[in-house]
Amino acid sequence: MTPIRYGSISCRLLRRAALLTMFSISVPGVPAQAASAAPTLADRVESISREVVLVWYQDEKTGFSSYGSGFAVDSIGHILTCAHVVKDQKLVTVALSEHGLESNYPARVVVVDLYLDAALLITDAPGLKGLPLGRSATVRAGDETGFIGFPLGYTVDAGFGPSLAVGYVAARRRWRVHPAAPPLSMIQVDGTVAIGTSGSPLFLVDTGEVVGMMKSHVRTPGPVASEDDVIGEIESVPEQMASSAGIGLALPIDALARFVERNGGRLVHR
Repeated sequence: MTPIRYGSISCRLLRRAALLTMFSISVPGVPAQAASAAPTLADRVESISREVVLVWYQDEKTGFSSYGSGFAVDSIGHILTCAHVVKDQKLVTVALSEHGLESNYPARVVVVDLYLDAALLITDAPGLKGLPLGRSATVRAGDETGFIGFPLGYTVDAGFGPSLAVGYVAARRRWRVHPAAPPLSMIQVDGTVAIGTSGSPLFLVDTGEVVGMMKSHVRTPGPVASEDDVIGEIESVPEQMASSAGIGLALPIDALARFVERNGGRLVHR
């Protein structure tokens, strides 16, 4: 009788088990383990919207009301918005959407930089964690982007919450936002821009990282700028063109990040 070599069989079984561990085996009728799905645009919008606020105030002397958008840049209450949104105010209000309802919190204007059209606020509003910032220097024409803000401030009888606009980077333009300021590498986008979206975060759809902050738009007849000059001081857009221009401009996040860090902000990873 030929002896059974248990040791040889055991070795073969161990080698086979090791191979099965190293390589995935496809078995008909049994689904392979699915990889983690990449976040969809809807996922991005849901997470980013939690960090976007409406910035508003009402001047007690004149009764004038102003509003725009802003977004959290850290977890200690710092909000970034445009300087022209808060003007010369020291205290403003930030409104958050909580389950479709409006919640208002006071915010102090920490610092304003007119050369950058940027303002840093601080608030005790709960739940803000800050949005991750990317690099605006690497943004190119053709990149798919979105921005989330409060066009027209409030939507009457439609609940309270920010809105999404999507589009592509149309061009990079070097423009000044103040006559005494150096030119900035602005981001021109083709998304639908409306009054109230100043201060909205501009983000890349594929990564969700913020690469800019919406500043202005060309939609009605009026002055705009040529390259290397001051926005609003050079030439007028013909009326027939202005009604459909829809040109949106965003400030680059690289310059904004330096502004925030100089003034006490603790940015989310870049």
